[in-house]
Amino acid sequence: MSGLECMYRGDRKRFLFPGVANRKVEVKFYTSAPSFTADTFFNFNAMSKYPNNPTIHDYSDDFVVQRDINENYVLVMTSYLIAPATGNYYFALACDDACVMYLGDERNLIIQSLNSNELMDYTGQPNQVSSHHYLTKGEKYYIEVVLRENTQADRMSLSMKIPGEPDKWQLVTSRFLAPRY
Repeated sequence: MSGLECMYRGDRKRFLFPGVANRKVEVKFYTSAPSFTADTFFNFNAMSKYPNNPTIHDYSDDFVVQRDINENYVLVMTSYLIAPATGNYYFALACDDACVMYLGDERNLIIQSLNSNELMDYTGQPNQVSSHHYLTKGEKYYIEVVLRENTQADRMSLSMKIPGEPDKWQLVTSRFLAPRY
């Protein structure tokens, strides 16, 4: 099973990644995030632990959250994408409650999806899909996804369209990634 899961160990919620073999996506989880609106998504000032002291620091094989983890949190997932082909790429992000994606070492904001979407549904809103980004085969590109959750359902998925396969969304999984460490 891929994606982020959460289980209780004692009185503390802990992440468990069943079957995580490659650990290519760094995951930082910050609890006690204040509720937010689209206007306050990027306001992390009220979070004393952000960015240097995550509640939990772990790894995953992909950019997918499939389970209810907690309430009022921020999840930051980072890795390097190794472009499998040269050409124009499109990225798509679906999440609940809101998420953004950065690409490149300069952390260019390329997707800002501030409304709830179903997992792997990239047709709900036009801001879920990036414009094209020219990548070179074999080169490493920094990617970061930030998920903010208020309450209830938690989910997030990041996919891309690879040059030569323009009609097919592919999840960004460990086969396309290199670890940051």
